[in-house]
Formats: sequence, C-alpha cells, structure tokens
Amino acid sequence: MNWTDHTVPDTEPAVDVVIGRGPSAFGAILAMVGAGLRPTVLSPTGPWTGATVDPGQSPTSSVQRKTSFGSSEMYRYPESADLRFDHPNPLPLSAVPGGLSTVWGSNIQVFGPADLHAWRAAAAEMPAAYAEVLRRIPHVGRDDQLSDRFPWPVPFPGTQPVSSRLTAALARRGNPASGAALIGVARNASAPLGQGCIACGVCLEGCPEGVIFDAAQGIGPLIQANELPVIDGLALRLERVADGVRITWLDRPTQETRHLTARRVVLAAGSIASTILLQRSGLLPGPAELDDTQVFYAPLLSLSRPDPFGTQYSLAQLFASDRANRSSGASGDRAFHLSIYESDPSFRERAAHLVGPVAKVIPRRLFQQMLAAIGFIPSSASGRIVVETEANGIAVRTRPSADSRAYVHAVMKAVRPDLASVGLRTIRPLTQIPKVGASYHVGHLTCDRTDVIDPTTGQLNTGDTSIVVVDGAALPALLTGPVTLTMMANAYRLGSRLV
Repeated sequence: MNWTDHTVPDTEPAVDVVIGRGPSAFGAILAMVGAGLRPTVLSPTGPWTGATVDPGQSPTSSVQRKTSFGSSEMYRYPESADLRFDHPNPLPLSAVPGGLSTVWGSNIQVFGPADLHAWRAAAAEMPAAYAEVLRRIPHVGRDDQLSDRFPWPVPFPGTQPVSSRLTAALARRGNPASGAALIGVARNASAPLGQGCIACGVCLEGCPEGVIFDAAQGIGPLIQANELPVIDGLALRLERVADGVRITWLDRPTQETRHLTARRVVLAAGSIASTILLQRSGLLPGPAELDDTQVFYAPLLSLSRPDPFGTQYSLAQLFASDRANRSSGASGDRAFHLSIYESDPSFRERAAHLVGPVAKVIPRRLFQQMLAAIGFIPSSASGRIVVETEANGIAVRTRPSADSRAYVHAVMKAVRPDLASVGLRTIRPLTQIPKVGASYHVGHLTCDRTDVIDPTTGQLNTGDTSIVVVDGAALPALLTGPVTLTMMANAYRLGSRLV
C-alpha cells in the first residue's frame, strides 16, 4: 500500500502517536485499534538519503548480514541525527520499514512460565497476549518435546518444510528422558508448506512470496483498514508540554525539521533508537545502558549428506533448548537455546566466514555437510550498550564482557552429546562470537543499573503517563531465546492498557 495516503498535516492535532513500525509497533497498534483508538504512526516509510556507510557492504564487517531482498536499510541512519558510534559499523537501529523481523529470519518462541519471573504481575497477562498476536500472524511448528517447556497458546496450523536429513535426525533421537537439551522442530513466523511457499531457499534474504511475516505486512493492512494517519519521518526529540508531548521530527522527503503535539507517545522505534530519543530529550536521569545478548555462531558437521533434490528452506529447522525446569526465582543464566539452520547454496558460499582461515584447507564438499547453530549469550555474560549525551550529540558505546566465551564453551560442551544423538557433530574451535551490538537481542533499559521503565505499564518510572515504551527497551529481562514474538506480545499487552 501507499503509506503516504493518510499523511497528517503538521497542524492537525494527534491524540496518540506511535513512533516506529517494527514488530513492537505492530503489536501496540493491533491492540490500540482493537480498543477503538486511532493513533498516528510516525516512522520512515522509505529509504534514507545521505545515510551513513552501509556496513553490509564493508569488507571488514564481522557480522553475518541477513538482509531483506539485498536491502541494508536496517543498518542505515540519517547523518542529521548526530549519532556517533565506537563500533566498527553502525548498530542496527530499526528506523526502517518492517523493523528487525525483515532481517533476522522468523524463528519465534514463547517464553515459558519460568522465563517470565522478571515480569512480576504482568507475567500472568503474557499468555493471552501471545495468543492474540499468534492469531494474526502466520506461524508453523509441531507438538513435540519442546511443547512442555514452551507451551504454545494456539494450535499449530502445520509445519514448514524440514529437510530429509533433519527429519531423519529427529526420528533417530526419539524422545529420550535424559540429556541436557530438548530438541524439536523450530517454530517460524511463516505460512505452512503449500500456502504460498515455493521452496526457493532464499528465506533469509527476504521471501519473494511474502510467506514469511514481517511487521510491514502486518501494519500496512491495519493502517489501511483503520485509515490511520502516517507521518514519513524520524522523531528527533520529545518535550513534555502542558497538553501532552511535543515531538520534533525530521521529514524524510524534505529533510526539514517539523513539530507535532500529542496527548500520548508510544515508543516502538527499537531498543537503541528509543533509548537515543529519550536520552536526547533529557528524559533519562543519566547515561543509559541496554542489555545485549550477544550472538554466537557454531558450525555443525552433519553425518548425513544433504538431499540434492530436497527442499531448499533456509529458515531455522530445529530448535535445541535446555531441559532444566527452573524455579520462578532462578536467573536463567544457565539457560541455552540454539536455532539450527540447514545448509543451502547461499549458506555454503558464506560458510568460509564462519570458519575463518581454516576454510582454505577444508574441501568444498565438506561445506555441504555443514549446518549452522546460532545461539545467544545471556545478558549476565554479554557486553552492554551505553547511550549518553556529549557536547556534540549522542554517543553510543559498547562494553564487552570477559565471560561470554566461557558461557559459549560451556553450552557447546553441554549440548555435544545431544547433538551427536541426531547425527550432528559440534566444531567448538570454530565457534565465533561477534562483537557487542551485533545481535538484535538488545533491551532492558537501565540507568545506573536501575530500571527506567515500569514493566507493568511501560511508563517511565517518573510517573509520567504521557510516554509509554513498548519495544525491547521495556522488556524486564532478555533471555537467550528468540525475542521478537515476546516483544510483539508485550507491546500488545501494553497497548491494551492505552484506553
């Protein structure tokens, strides 16, 4: 659809303004229109001009970029935003159509009851919020040994294609009563086989048939059906005024600075972008910090050859998680989750990145045996991202952790027997941990290690009700599993309170 069809003039008063249109914006808008509200959406609706250097094209980039149709807009940001990074490449800021769900596949997972202890009273509201979101997005999966650990609140309509060798692997393992890991079919935000999937194998580059959900697909129909006003721009500053919040924003087509007053602002721009906006606006008590759950890549060697005539499907195929049933007071620091991806032609071309210089001595045919396990390090063993005000603007810095490598080593050691039981051999020396900020699991905003956002309401702890944060910055804690579905569900839960 044409996002500019409902563009709002500067002079038109707005009751509620949602800033962003990624997964959390989708969840919030879904709840708001369901409650009869008609928010204005402020977000870029097209590519930025004069943007920073595209890190996806940088020969020194250490991060595997999974881009939508070759687009790298996820990693761009307008120069006029006055941002500086100490990172070799700009951090992803989600100031683009579709948000994070356009670039990191579609592996989704609910949080189990033991994982939600940090939500306190809000934990009881999350299962219903999960269900409401899942009823409105395509999703696939299968009842298997993961179901008890992660209770799925709605029926599975079917499953995605699973390669022949991984189907055989699951059959080989069966349902053992012991072991460190539960292994089952990955849950993906995509339509079941036969409902649009053409098995072309380019899932991680962006589905040409629109079978894989991204937030732009969800928000577009909501805007059109409810005729929501849309502003094509980037919010630069928020200021509390007598009748609400005055928003200073940068108009994308003209690059002019404009203003709008809202009764209430719903921040859904992405964890880092929302934190930058709050910091620039003087709404935080000091330097802000965000938890990072650093990503790690672990090559796996399959004992089975890929089927040369089989389905080419490059989303996560299997999911391995810790078996432990943690108590409600546990920190979850020992938890692990691994998304396992089947080899495909494009992955084999990128496999050299995963194994580094060793690739030169590995026969090419062995790359065909290689799969990728992708996991995340808990925030307690990951670095942090610092956002603070300086004389020349906002500085974004990363702070590494000395504990990340030990965590990954322990996880790969723990899951080795379980992966071997399905015919997958770990190659621990070749496991790689990109730098802090390279993952998309960033959130839980704090200042001086104190929570800034009320987890129940999403409001700043100053007591002001005119600004509500619904994206990853509002999450009370980050876990090592897929977080996008939880961000959408939490945003839906918070949006349901905006009446």
